[in-house]
Amino acid sequence: MASTPCFAVPQTVGSAPRMLLGQRRLVRKRADTGPGAGLIPDHAGQWAPFGDRTDAAGTFDATALQLFLDQTGINLGDSQTAAKYGVSRRDLKVLQDSNYRTVYVLYLILTDTGLDALKADVMAKLGSPALEDGVFLKADTYTADAALSALGPVPPPQGGWRKYLITNVYGGVQPGALDGNIDVLTARITSNAKDSDAWYRLAVQNLEGAIPQPQPQPQPGGETRLVDLRVIGAERTPSGTWYQAYSPGQNITVQAVTDPAQPSSPPAIAWQGGQPDATGLPQLRAVPLGTLTPFGQRLTVQATLGSVTKSVQVMVVPNLLRFDVSGAEGMGDGKWGVDPEGNTSAVVRVVTEPPGAEACRYLRWTGGEPCPDTADNCCRLVPASAFNDPSKQMPVDVKVTLD
Repeated sequence: MASTPCFAVPQTVGSAPRMLLGQRRLVRKRADTGPGAGLIPDHAGQWAPFGDRTDAAGTFDATALQLFLDQTGINLGDSQTAAKYGVSRRDLKVLQDSNYRTVYVLYLILTDTGLDALKADVMAKLGSPALEDGVFLKADTYTADAALSALGPVPPPQGGWRKYLITNVYGGVQPGALDGNIDVLTARITSNAKDSDAWYRLAVQNLEGAIPQPQPQPQPGGETRLVDLRVIGAERTPSGTWYQAYSPGQNITVQAVTDPAQPSSPPAIAWQGGQPDATGLPQLRAVPLGTLTPFGQRLTVQATLGSVTKSVQVMVVPNLLRFDVSGAEGMGDGKWGVDPEGNTSAVVRVVTEPPGAEACRYLRWTGGEPCPDTADNCCRLVPASAFNDPSKQMPVDVKVTLD
C-alpha cells in the first residue's frame, strides 16, 4: 500500500495569514544507514511544511502532530504546549492532488506572537543533538504568496552536486576510483532536489485566509504541448549523455514536461525506448539499471506528442568494486609490499559489477601494461619497482569511460 502525504502547518489568520515552514537538508544531519538510503532526504534542500509521507496507523491529525514532534522536538498535541503558543483550534483538511491522490494537512491556528515564538523554539531545537530526526535545517514564517515563491526544486550549486558532496560529506578529500558511494549520492541528491513540490503548494493554497491561486489553463483548443524531457536519477556527461551505474531493481526515470503541466486528461504520449514506469503515469518512462549498455552505444528514449518529438540518450555503466592483486602483499591502509630483490611483475585486476568482458571495455587505465595472457581490459601488469613509491597506495589507476 502506498504511503500517504501528511503535513502539519502552524498558521495565523487575518488579512495576510502566515505559516511556519522548514527547509529540508541537502544531506541529513545523521543517518543510521549508508549512502544508499537515508543520507539524502526526499525533497532535498526544499522549503516545505513539516511532515512527510507516512504508513502510520491511527488518525491523520495525530500522525501530523507526531511527525511535527519528530522533526522539531515540539509536541503541539500537548495541551499546555499548545496553549504556550496560542493554539486556538486545529483544522484537518483532506485535499486531493492532480493525480487524485489524497493529501492530509493539519492546520493549527496560532496567534501572531505565538507563531513567532514557535519559530524561535523550532530553530533552537533543530540545532540540538537531542533531536533524532535530522531532516530539517531551519524554519521561517511566510505569507502564502511568499511561500509559493520559496517552494520548488533546488538548482545545483556552482560546480555541481558531486563537488558539493565531496566538500560537505567527504571533507574535501577526493574519493578513490573505486568509491561507488559518491556516484550513488550524486544521483540521489540530483534526483531528490528536483522532487515535485505539488503537495506543498496544495497545502499553501488551502491555508485559511489565503487567496486562491489561479490554475494553469489549457492551450487554445484544449491541446497539451510537449516542452522537454527531464531525466531523474542520472548524471550528465559533457557531451549530453545521461548515465547511471549498474544497479538491478533501480531505474533512470525520463519525464515528459508538458504545457500545461497538469492537463485535464492524460496526454497521448508515444514513447520509444525504455519501458512503462511502475506508476502507470503516461508522462514517465523507466530505463532499468539491471542491464549494462554495450560499450560505445547509447539507449535513446524518445517521446512524441502531436507534432513535437523530444529525445534523450542514456547509458548504464559498470561499478568498480575493488582491486585483486597477485605478486604483491597487502600491508593494510591500501598499501602493498613486494620483494625488493625480486623482478616479478604484479598482476592487478579490477573487479566490476557486473563482471564480464563488456564491463571491462568501459575501463581506462593509467599506468602498467596490458596483461599478455588475457584479452580483456580488466587486467594490468605492473613491475615490482612501481610499488616502491610510498606516496601511492596503488601504482595504477582505473576509471569508467563515459565519453
